[in-house]
Amino acid sequence: MPGALVRHPGSDFMKKVFLFSGQGSQYYQMGRSLYRSSAVFRNRMDRHDEILADLLGHSVRDVIHGERSRSDRFDQTMLAGAAICMIELSLAETLVHHEVMPDIVLGASLGVFAAAVMAGSLSAEQALQLTVRQGQVFERCCEAGTMVAVLGSPSIYHRTPTLRDNSDIAAINFDGHFVLALPQEAWPEVESALRHSGETYQRMSVSRAFHSRWIDSAEAEFKACVRGMRALPPRMPLVCCAPAAALSSVDEETLWQTVRQPIRFQTAVAELERSGPCLYVDVGPSSTLATFLKYQLPPGSPSAIQPLMTMFDQDVSHFQKLVPTFVPVPC
Repeated sequence: MPGALVRHPGSDFMKKVFLFSGQGSQYYQMGRSLYRSSAVFRNRMDRHDEILADLLGHSVRDVIHGERSRSDRFDQTMLAGAAICMIELSLAETLVHHEVMPDIVLGASLGVFAAAVMAGSLSAEQALQLTVRQGQVFERCCEAGTMVAVLGSPSIYHRTPTLRDNSDIAAINFDGHFVLALPQEAWPEVESALRHSGETYQRMSVSRAFHSRWIDSAEAEFKACVRGMRALPPRMPLVCCAPAAALSSVDEETLWQTVRQPIRFQTAVAELERSGPCLYVDVGPSSTLATFLKYQLPPGSPSAIQPLMTMFDQDVSHFQKLVPTFVPVPC
């Protein structure tokens, strides 16, 4: 069973890799069961929510834990980004409080902000501020867009002119799963091409075409909002899925590339696997990256995967697998 100490033959302990996902992993009511049952998680989330309330003029916690159901569409760029960062920081900090420490952190897209906090490069306040600012920049500078996950080989994209002309490959997550980013106005043509291909696809809950040419108009303002930020060198490996390598610094150029270049999750994990078995702990809102890993790790791999939050309200039971001593105490 995955836990705080997971042994494998020939090594003292597995390296723990905290996984931080980005836009598209959010949903209303995320984190609510842990908020109700863990005083530590509740304290961390309330503290981060105060920072966001000062920036936005309202509580993000009250919005995501309000009357909306989990299935309601949640795609406002700035609000979704702030909520994801707050949830991921709160969950990672709660694990650390219970002495589940990461050896490596991996950030996919927006997830790199929270990952950078755990790596010691940014403060939580800096990460939350940057998340809000970049959301404002994208909403102001970029046309409406969408992203669509495709269950199929990326070769479909390369051999289909309609897809090449109207979308960019935004992510390759594992063999047989990639993501396209495109402007909203191109969706009818792209959807028609996907239907004709016969592949299964699903639109994501985003409102901009991240990781594509259609956010280039935000580059100057994005870098301006990061410029002058004081970031420290990472204290542990801080792996970014664009460029699928560990970052030596956190600055305006590296952060821009994390949202502009394609997510290469498959490549990033392959590099980690070469260094030995890992315990992958998904601290994202919906355990999206843990799901990708189930399809990527080969049969018999000594590595292990631990999801935490899901849309199916399993947060507390999953948390107890990592922290067996945790006892839920309803607030």
